[in-house]
Amino acid sequence: MEFAVEYSEEKDINVYLNALYNKDWTDYGTNYHEISKKYYPIEFLENIKNSNTIEDARQVVSQYFKSTRNQYYLQSSEFVAKWFTKFLNEEQKLITGKLEKVFQQTFPFEKITVYLNSFYTNPYNYDEKWYMVGRDYNFWGLLKTSTHELNHFMFFYYHQEDLIKRGYNKSQIDHLKESLAVLTSNNPEKENEFKPNVLPIQKFVYENKDNSVDKIIELEIQNKLLENIT
Repeated sequence: MEFAVEYSEEKDINVYLNALYNKDWTDYGTNYHEISKKYYPIEFLENIKNSNTIEDARQVVSQYFKSTRNQYYLQSSEFVAKWFTKFLNEEQKLITGKLEKVFQQTFPFEKITVYLNSFYTNPYNYDEKWYMVGRDYNFWGLLKTSTHELNHFMFFYYHQEDLIKRGYNKSQIDHLKESLAVLTSNNPEKENEFKPNVLPIQKFVYENKDNSVDKIIELEIQNKLLENIT
């Protein structure tokens, strides 16, 4: 198992576009525009929101990067990526061991790519086997986020196909996936706190945490916790 950490400005920009313009992520009840007011100028957020096309919005984010980052940003990102890569590879057994214990399955991936991200949420792409982490994270944040995102990967690998065959849609599967992240969390009370639509299901998962993941999924289905998710 190998981790490789990189920085891609294109992927970094895409996070802003997906959260603040496209809004094509699964709706967990997160108001990214409102939350972002804590971290970004209102004018910047409004310019993204009011862009006529995605390319216009991309230019807004690109210009914001240019105006707020110094000439050493890319160089320092490469340095961060180097140290994050070293840390993750040294601690990979801690991460995969925890996941294997919870899922009672072998961690099946040989290589995972991790991209540095300047936004406050960390998307992933299961098909391409990458996820994002905060560029300014400490090692604890890196470890926590990596465990959370790879929890999703384990879920997709071992459970997604069966759920699709049983007729569950993408949103239902994604909500179930997010709820299971509490099983590997070191701070269950804070897990997914900005995803209010997930919290009722997650509460049920945590109450049944002594069961296997297979059993928890069946209990969620039996209790019809996914039926009202569209």
